[in-house]
Amino acid sequence: DFRDDWWLQVNGELVGYWPSSLFGYLNFWANTTLYGGQIYNTVPGGYHTLTQMGSGRFADEGYGRSCLISHIQYVNGDRKFKRLPDAAIVEDRPECYSLVYIGEDFMNKYGQFLYSGGPGLSLDCM
Repeated sequence: DFRDDWWLQVNGELVGYWPSSLFGYLNFWANTTLYGGQIYNTVPGGYHTLTQMGSGRFADEGYGRSCLISHIQYVNGDRKFKRLPDAAIVEDRPECYSLVYIGEDFMNKYGQFLYSGGPGLSLDCM
């Protein structure tokens, strides 16, 4: 029975899932979703990583340059797709990586969407 599993759908196609057994505390619902980018820094001593996020371009460079995450939705308890009611922007290191939440696309080409990305270590990001 796959109905309680967590599915990933891309461009209308189901591409995979995470069995609900992996998320004992999320078998029935969640109260938070996170979208954006993340890097993992294993360098000891606090030096920042050279790892790029997304395309390596800052979010404000926009379409064609920054990482685009579009059609952001969730499935409610009635199994209906819903748009996010609001969004909070969290940028831990804006000098290294950025996020721009656009919200609703007025032409409805991308639904709710955001840009994220950044180059990582630079003169501004130490």
